[in-house]
Amino acid sequence: MIGAILKKELKGYFNSPVAYIILVVFLGLSGWFFAQQLFLVGQANINGFVNIIPILFLLLIPGLCMRLIAEERARNTIEVLSTLPLKDYEIVIGKWLAAFVLILLGLCATLLYPITVTILGKPDPGVVFCSYLGIVLLALLYTSIGVFASSITSSQIVAFVVGIFICFFFFMLGKVLAVFPVPLVPIFNYLSVDYHLNSIIRGVIDTRNLIFFFSLTFLFVFGAVYFVGRLKEKVINAVYTILTIVIVVLINIIGSMLFTRIDLTQGHIFSLTPATKKFIRNLEDNVVIRAYITDKLPFPYNNRARYVTDLLYEYRQQSRGKIRLEKVNPKTREEIMNAQRNGIYPLQFTEVGQGEFGIKQGFMGLVFLYGDKREKIPVIEDLANLEYDITSRIKKLIQPEQKSVGFTTGHNEIELMDEVKQEIKKRYTIKQINLKDTMPVFCNALVVLGPKNDFDTTETKKLVSYIDDKGAVGFFIDHLNINLDFFITFPLKLDNLDSLLARYNIHIKPGFIMDKNNEVMVIRTRRGIFSMQNLIPYPYFPKLSDISRENPITKDFEEIVLPFVSPVSGGEELARTSKMSWLRKRPQSLNPFDKQKFFPVALPFDEKGPFNTMSCVVKDKRLCVVGTSRFIDKQFINPAGLALFMNILDWLTQDEELISIRSKVITERPIKNIATGLKTFLRWLNTLLPAVIFIIIGFVRWQIRRKERTRYEL
Repeated sequence: MIGAILKKELKGYFNSPVAYIILVVFLGLSGWFFAQQLFLVGQANINGFVNIIPILFLLLIPGLCMRLIAEERARNTIEVLSTLPLKDYEIVIGKWLAAFVLILLGLCATLLYPITVTILGKPDPGVVFCSYLGIVLLALLYTSIGVFASSITSSQIVAFVVGIFICFFFFMLGKVLAVFPVPLVPIFNYLSVDYHLNSIIRGVIDTRNLIFFFSLTFLFVFGAVYFVGRLKEKVINAVYTILTIVIVVLINIIGSMLFTRIDLTQGHIFSLTPATKKFIRNLEDNVVIRAYITDKLPFPYNNRARYVTDLLYEYRQQSRGKIRLEKVNPKTREEIMNAQRNGIYPLQFTEVGQGEFGIKQGFMGLVFLYGDKREKIPVIEDLANLEYDITSRIKKLIQPEQKSVGFTTGHNEIELMDEVKQEIKKRYTIKQINLKDTMPVFCNALVVLGPKNDFDTTETKKLVSYIDDKGAVGFFIDHLNINLDFFITFPLKLDNLDSLLARYNIHIKPGFIMDKNNEVMVIRTRRGIFSMQNLIPYPYFPKLSDISRENPITKDFEEIVLPFVSPVSGGEELARTSKMSWLRKRPQSLNPFDKQKFFPVALPFDEKGPFNTMSCVVKDKRLCVVGTSRFIDKQFINPAGLALFMNILDWLTQDEELISIRSKVITERPIKNIATGLKTFLRWLNTLLPAVIFIIIGFVRWQIRRKERTRYEL
């Protein structure tokens, strides 16, 4: 009988303009936001669609569901239903499924979005699948709320308002947690839709989230059945109702403690990598991880604490007993002092209590113990690199001696910013190497980072001796110096360095590569009292997507941006520019506003691409040569550039297993560089086509029904 109710309600929807209006509005807005973000951000994902869905569902689903039961009561047809061989739950479930199926039909039309993204780039299929799963679960919950709201009144307007209010309550909870008292934050956080939906759409199926959506959906459908029973004067036993609510609450409590999760992301970026699992299982002795995490932290620290705890439990589980986890909640003065003696810094945060704000402190840091050695993470801030931070510290603990990386000095090299130095010091000891000293070079790898003055013959001989003695060297070479205040260039004479690289069949051509597939440059200008920010496509910032999938340095990157880079020939090629690139051999003005000297097209005397920009030598030598150093300079550095630099250091020191751990957080998935006309076509195609499909279906159905009505009248 549920099928009969479902069929009747769906027919009612499509026999009136309601379904078509709601679906056309839903699909039109969804397509617009999807296409706008797709081409604005240039990443192969459906985030524009996913981000707008909660708001669209909040406004449209209560309107879709408001008539389902309220109309029956207003017309007194509920009494007719009572004379039929139908149970209360069959009526409610049939009507609820009708609204849910209608939403599913609309979502089916949106499958054009992932198809478009797949044509233009390489989206993560696990994230796309989980995004749709999260959207379906949200529709499941909101339609049950809409049916519940419709069951408590005979007024469709009241049902619409109540439905929106309840959906808005769950929608807003995750956005206002900061104003709740700390003891209530875990409860309201768990009840918020954001908390569970965001966990799913990132690409992870967690039983805690599934239990939340299914149990709340059941509760609202049960509530609708309860009120329909009252309308038909068949009151459900109050004890039975209370018992049902208690059972639902207990299921959620137990589910939050006993859970499992499946990481469907490509590369399993939210689970431990195979490199970490192999490493911790092969530990020779036990490692103790002491987690100082304060209970009942305010938002958003509570979500971070949950993620940290889940990850540490996975470390313990995958280590097969090699890692022992000790969780400490510093409450007493002695425990707080002990945490600080171990180098764990307190967090300062504001919490609401007794009608006013107060300053409190808590802890979220880790201490690693191995024999008489210890390492620490004083404050956990970067969750994206947490696995790398934990595994690298454990590896640092068990190594008999920490590896070192030397940076040459005395040639006006680039000075690393403090954040980069801190990242390097997590793994290596930094040494300053002046090759003019008579002493030999003692370090695991040597870095020549953007020298502006040439090395003399004595220094190059020491470099050759170091390389031939199986030393590893990374060369980051600029052949042109740039004055960014005036966007002009000056040649750098590095003849001895060029001769040294030629000895190993590596050559760097003078000039800068320009590419039509490029990153934007942010230029800030002032107009009177106003500060303007201009985003200008800049050909001297080529996007490299033709990347080696064999070498561990680059295999996990989808795209690399190397500003002001020169071509590198010889060795194993790692990253090439597009076919729409060319070499500007004698660049003068680099100013994107200088229309007379800055040409975004190749000139007759330029050399056409594509060009290689990075090479390495891997036989009996270990060299890596990059045609620029500016991607690690403080003016241009970004997370992807830092990851690339650290990958090169790990490769030079033959610590390649850590590269896969760090690289898993690189989520750049660029779309293809297509013509403006094709972009416009795809933008309007995704905006209009799904909506037009339902407009055509509605028109055809209207014509069929009109002919049937005419034939009946005749």
